[in-house]
Amino acid sequence: MLFNQPFWFLLLLPLGCLLYAWRLPTRFLQGLRIAAVLLLVLAMSMPMLKLPTRSGSIVVLADRS
Repeated sequence: MLFNQPFWFLLLLPLGCLLYAWRLPTRFLQGLRIAAVLLLVLAMSMPMLKLPTRSGSIVVLADRS
């Protein structure tokens, strides 16, 4: 997996400090907030999946005779 803009992961440091400082009343809500922040930062880093390719061409021929 490759990331097009990995510098967004630097945002996790201050966000982690803010999440620690401003805790929510329940563990469920805190976990939900952490998951949302992680998914948001992951989406901003634009992940790419490099798939193996076989070089070649596909030719499709249709004949209506």
